[in-house]
Amino acid sequence: MIKISRTSMKNRPFVLIITIVSFASLLVWIITWKLDQRNYIDRSILTDTPCALPCWQNIIPGVTSNNKAMELLSKNSYIEKESIKLAGTNENGGCSWSWRVSGRRMQPTMSWENGIVDTIRMGLTFDLTIQEVIDKWGYPELVEAIEGGTPEYWYWVLTLYYPTQGFQFNAYTPNFTTDITSRTEVGSVVLIFPLTVQEWVEQKEKDLGFSYANHYFTWKGFGNIINLYVH
Repeated sequence: MIKISRTSMKNRPFVLIITIVSFASLLVWIITWKLDQRNYIDRSILTDTPCALPCWQNIIPGVTSNNKAMELLSKNSYIEKESIKLAGTNENGGCSWSWRVSGRRMQPTMSWENGIVDTIRMGLTFDLTIQEVIDKWGYPELVEAIEGGTPEYWYWVLTLYYPTQGFQFNAYTPNFTTDITSRTEVGSVVLIFPLTVQEWVEQKEKDLGFSYANHYFTWKGFGNIINLYVH
């Protein structure tokens, strides 16, 4: 028969109190950390603060110089300052960075040509759906679908183009599915200088070196992505 000493019995309330206090402290730390993280989630593309797309954080594709853009990036509270990396030259080049809160799908990058920012690509750090995009900016002017991932880990990417407004959103189906719904995840955004649809198509064909006409469709709603936007 195991005997429990009176000392051990007396220590039990003390140990229980210490355990409760430790757990409460950990819980407070987790809650505080999560609230703090929320302060570094960049939702400015939805709030139009400090400017509306295709402007982001006062950087406008086709207008802002790379030097001014880099100055603004270095002061941006959503970005890990030490993560900003330059590539290319001051005339033609770009940079990448990391968010203070983990982003999704796409590494944030910016490129410039002739010293002027031309493209901003960003993986989002918050939840966004296709329906929310449509509710704010209307139906996309053009749509393109491509298969992503690997044969063992595949999904589909639906790109919603708004060339006259100067941006596009990339939506991603769940793994191993071909259906898009109003709740399908939008994981990244690309900002450009606004162009007419015809100018945008011509620019695409110039960049790719082939006709792009068979690669995009008008918006046909939700459903099977292959039936709607591939065949």
